[in-house]
Amino acid sequence: GSRGLGDVYKRQSQRRAVAHARGISGKDADLLETLIKQKAPLGDKVRFNLALQYRDLFGSQAAQAYCLGALEQYPDGYKDYLKHFPVTDGFEEHRLQALLCEQGNNGYDARYFWDRCIDILKKDRPANDRKIALILRHIADHASRAEAVKLLAESLEFDPGDRPSYLGILTVYEQDQPNPAKYEQWLARSLQRFPADTELLVRAAKSSANRKAFKKAAAYAKALLKIDPVNTLAKQLLFANHMAHARRLLKTEKFHLVDKEIHAAEQLTVDK
Repeated sequence: GSRGLGDVYKRQSQRRAVAHARGISGKDADLLETLIKQKAPLGDKVRFNLALQYRDLFGSQAAQAYCLGALEQYPDGYKDYLKHFPVTDGFEEHRLQALLCEQGNNGYDARYFWDRCIDILKKDRPANDRKIALILRHIADHASRAEAVKLLAESLEFDPGDRPSYLGILTVYEQDQPNPAKYEQWLARSLQRFPADTELLVRAAKSSANRKAFKKAAAYAKALLKIDPVNTLAKQLLFANHMAHARRLLKTEKFHLVDKEIHAAEQLTVDK
């Protein structure tokens, strides 16, 4: 009751006396008091609002830098950020507006502001190419599959070494919007860039086997076994390839070659 409340006030006045003795007063003492009152670790929102509230104390520049970084964890703070800190940089202004639109699920306007960011970055190429690619990939994350595939392809013009973008395009053309011709085209481009990538080699071997291009499938499977000698899929594909070839040879009665294929198939099951 009143006694408990009295104790709280007593402790507060004691802390104020200690703070005063140490030369801490005004806003410093307020901040100290606020921090002491917090029982749990400070959440993103509380930290953001404290930096805003006590920006004179921290220094406007330091507070702005902190709040800008904190927006990733606490996007609800965008409006407050724009209210308290002047944004003089055109790129930064458009970027914040784009993120603000995304926060409100307004993809249409967000895209407009991201495009303005890209226009600004394009003025200094190739220095900004990686940034342009990152924005395009960010937009792709929020876009429809059909739009995402175009954005990922465009991003590779600015940053051609990004493996996840190639895999993202392949996934769309394999699963979301099946297009065998486009899939093959992008698979070839991906392998050109990453010739020793096991995931891509597996895709290529499977794709060739499905198209009954057994020689190609075997070549990919062999390449795969060189990198990953215990790859079971590669062994299965090679085994199936030898057996299919043996069946074809049987029809033409080339029995000595049939033996050769069956022996090669047996070796795959013996090899560990």
